[in-house]
Amino acid sequence: MQKPILLLLIFSLNFCFSQTEKDTYGIYSDIINGLVKDWFDSPIEGIIIVEQYEEKYKQDFSLINELTFDTIPSTALSWYVQDSIEYRRFTNDKNIKKILADLFSDFKNHPKIQSDLLNIPKVKINKLTSKKYYSYINRGKKWKKKGWKKLSEKYNAKFAIQFSTIKYRENYASFYYEYLCGGLCAAGSVVLMEKMGGEWTVLREFNLWES
Repeated sequence: MQKPILLLLIFSLNFCFSQTEKDTYGIYSDIINGLVKDWFDSPIEGIIIVEQYEEKYKQDFSLINELTFDTIPSTALSWYVQDSIEYRRFTNDKNIKKILADLFSDFKNHPKIQSDLLNIPKVKINKLTSKKYYSYINRGKKWKKKGWKKLSEKYNAKFAIQFSTIKYRENYASFYYEYLCGGLCAAGSVVLMEKMGGEWTVLREFNLWES
């Protein structure tokens, strides 16, 4: 009797892992495809994926973290909450508070991206280690502009992107991503997603910084 139960447990764990992996790469792919669609009127040849996100510069989650408080301060509400529907959700839905808190309290152990699991049609994905990526752009603003020019020309890439780990809770997910598309073309955002009808959709994207 013990053997069938053990086999069932192993099967269940493997299924959960593969399903989470499928969700994760589906979400990463949706973000990239959304940027390509929104930014470019014609097909592009390539992009750069940073293999594993490293927090080179400490992210300031302090204001957005206030959305996780039992009583949300008015500054956070006025800055991030757009309408009365969002107000009710952010103040009443504990899972929204928790999924954001999960990300901010455990912002580490970011995964190595397997580019072959991404679904980015007709776009070449150039995967770079974090060390190699920052060797081009991590020497001040002037170098960043020149470094991006060299990087984009070498890989024929329109932008570079990197992702944090994705946190899951119930039907919600949260993560951080940032992109670079030029010397003064970069941004970082926290994304809150909701699974509805079996599909992940962006519930809210919070811009943390941009240049």
